[in-house]
Amino acid sequence: MSQSQKIRLPLPEGDAVPALSGRMARASEQTPDPSSRAQRRAAEYRPDLATAMGELHAAAVRLGELDPQTSELVRLRCATWHNCRVCKSLRHVTGGKRVLDESTAAKVAAYEDSDLDDHEKVALRLADAYMTVPGRIDEELSAQISQEFTDGEVAEMLLDIIAWTQQKPLVALALDIPPDPAALTSLDFDERGEPIIGATLS
Repeated sequence: MSQSQKIRLPLPEGDAVPALSGRMARASEQTPDPSSRAQRRAAEYRPDLATAMGELHAAAVRLGELDPQTSELVRLRCATWHNCRVCKSLRHVTGGKRVLDESTAAKVAAYEDSDLDDHEKVALRLADAYMTVPGRIDEELSAQISQEFTDGEVAEMLLDIIAWTQQKPLVALALDIPPDPAALTSLDFDERGEPIIGATLS
């Protein structure tokens, strides 16, 4: 295929064209901020793909084998790699408490030189490799992963990484607008995996 050729996926026709993802619509109504409007705008290009990605994301965050702290570290590492302003501005809060304190969250950017434990560093090494060059998952890293995590936890981490990679189109289109550009905002999920963007955090 020449560089001038483009792959064009067929669009569904008529009644087969789905509406905007229900979860995006609900999130936008629930949080009438610039970031939710940006997500709706991006989704309008291909509502069918937006719906599919939304369902994958909801399924990934409903999994519960991986501990919340490791999951949040991986989410923040994805945010750092993609330079997503939305994800970098969010902090997972459950039961009224942050999953990670801010001093720990700040260590994600240079985690190898931090005092994070081996369990956490291995998770972030896997995230780095999977997001960039999966071939870097060599025997040494594979052995570290097997020592620190169960197969189920690894599968959940990889699905988390895929889920938190869906912001790339928003970043590319400069639509990654934080709910509050001047502050951190709480993030949680309901039983369906729907995002709950909450209050500004002090």
